[in-house]
Amino acid sequence: MEIGWKHAGRRPKQCLSAAFRRENHPFSVLSQQIERLVCTSLVLTAILAAAALLNTGRLSIFVVPALVIPTLAHGITLIVLASRDRHRTAAELKGTLAPSTRRPALVAAWALAALWVGAAVVIVVVFAAAHLDAWGHLGACLEVPLVLAEAAVLAMLSVKCGKQRRRTIVRPQSVDWRNFGAPLSARV
Repeated sequence: MEIGWKHAGRRPKQCLSAAFRRENHPFSVLSQQIERLVCTSLVLTAILAAAALLNTGRLSIFVVPALVIPTLAHGITLIVLASRDRHRTAAELKGTLAPSTRRPALVAAWALAALWVGAAVVIVVVFAAAHLDAWGHLGACLEVPLVLAEAAVLAMLSVKCGKQRRRTIVRPQSVDWRNFGAPLSARV
């Protein structure tokens, strides 16, 4: 056991962390962070759906309930695709990208983050313009931070996915090419 890490010149903990630094690997640290952010987004979306439906959508003029559906679809799609990649062999993964690094996933995450910020603005404008009862005040105080948290989680998800894409496509030296084949320039 000691021979392996002594020859590598690293402590055992560093060897383990180096194995999980490959950005396209389904079990890399960055992939796990992305998966946690997607799960956090799904939980926040479910809480927001419940909060918006308790207010019957009057604070957000049904913007929040309308945003719940595409946000859930985006999150569930990323989870299912990541799960599919986790169960594939190295030969099947050769030449593919992680689902979170694809352009549609990045564009959808940024668009959803912007739409959630817009939903927060709508809630604040309606709250300022309308004369609401105590239940409406409570709903606004609950809904606005949750909507802004959802926007922040989606923005962080977008940044992490972009980072994973850059490390996989732009800097191919950080990619585990044993799983994904050689770069196109080396395949000639």
